[in-house]
Parts: sequence; structure tokens; C-alpha cells
Amino acid sequence: MQSLLSGLVAYWPLGGVEDVVGLRNDLTNVNTVTFVDGKVVNGANFVAGSSQRLRIADNPLLSAGDAYYYICAWVKQTTTNSGGRAISAKVSGTTYEFEFYMSNRVAGFYKEPTASASFGSALTQGNWGFIEGYHDPDANIIGICMDRGVDVTTATSTGMNDTAGDFWIGGNPYSGGAEFFDGVVCELGVWRGRIPTAQERNWLYNNGMGRTYPFDGRPAPLLTSRRGHGVMARRNRLTGHVV
Repeated sequence: MQSLLSGLVAYWPLGGVEDVVGLRNDLTNVNTVTFVDGKVVNGANFVAGSSQRLRIADNPLLSAGDAYYYICAWVKQTTTNSGGRAISAKVSGTTYEFEFYMSNRVAGFYKEPTASASFGSALTQGNWGFIEGYHDPDANIIGICMDRGVDVTTATSTGMNDTAGDFWIGGNPYSGGAEFFDGVVCELGVWRGRIPTAQERNWLYNNGMGRTYPFDGRPAPLLTSRRGHGVMARRNRLTGHVV
């Protein structure tokens, strides 16, 4: 669905640190995040106890502000806790733009000035979930959704902040680092200037099968599998054999 390219500012399949959109949003790997099998192809495996994350310095494409902002990803939790586990966040010091998170298996989206939305159903530990969070400046709402259920929204009278904070995947930059994720994240995309339509979001979800960039629906028969520190193999999608 080529219409999904409109407003897309970054897309990380997370078989590595590369942003496949090509707008120079490649990530820095901090504390040796490894890459494993993901939902669609590969994914980034985060260990909370090692403070692992992927990060990029602030730039206008990834900053939120009072704009349409939409982020989505497939996630699978290794462990859960009663506090937050950040899928992604953009924070400067203690000032948030947003946090896209799991808290005790429940997906949420938080912004400052303060507003948060939490999805009602919990994700089973060890299962994959398709998580979406967004800000709609015209309707003055933020929203969260999991596995294309009914969106949960919260009214907000102000837009999101625009700070000089880093953009992180797998952790929260708050005060230098917090709420590190435990599990696998893949197919993380950011749209700015618009929220994809319901039809586009359903197409991305693909009845629970997922899709990957460039959104043309064509599966690659051979896929890159990155193991450890970038050792690469080729895996046949149909047989699963490494070739």
C-alpha cells in the first residue's frame, strides 16, 4: 500500500540499526543490543538489566510538537513488571515529548503537558502484539491501540512538547535512562504530519501477520538474519533454512 509512504519519516525493521526510509535516521546501538528473528523478518532483542537501547539525537523529523504524530511497532515481552517498559520515548532531561510503552503487559501512550492513554486488554507475555500510539492536534486527543482493537483516546488541550531530547527505542531517556524494555521490538515506524487511515493501519496489521517496508506486499524469499554483533546469515522465508 504505497499511500503509507506519505508522512513516513522513519522506519526501522530492526534487523539492524538502519532506517530504511533513507532520511539519515540510522540508530546508535548502546550496550550491544542483539538482533534475532522478529514478527515479520528480524527484530531487536533488548535486555533491561543491561540498559540496552537504540538511540538517535534530536532532529525535526522525529520531534513531535503540536503536530499529527503516529508511531507503531510489533513487540514481544520477555518479562513484565508493574512499572513502565518503554518501547520508544523522546525526552529531554525530565521533560517528555512522549513515551510509547508497556506497563504490566498493557500498552500506553504518554505525553507532556500531561495526558496518557492506556489500552484495556493486556498482551500475553511471550506473544506478539501490534501496538500503535498517536497524537491528533485537531481533535485534541492522544490514542493507543493494540492488535487493531478499538482505539482508546484521551482528550488533551495542548500539543506535545518539542524538545532537544534523544529519540530512543528500548528505553526512556528520562534523567539519563529508565524503563528499559525486556523483549523484542521490530517494524517500528514513525509518521509525522498525518495519522495513517484505518484502512492503512489494518493493512499494516495484516490480520496479525504484519508487513514490512516498502509496503508493496511482496515477501522476499531470502531474508537477512543478523545474529550477535552483526554476523549475518540468509534464511529462506518458506523453509526457514539458513542458506
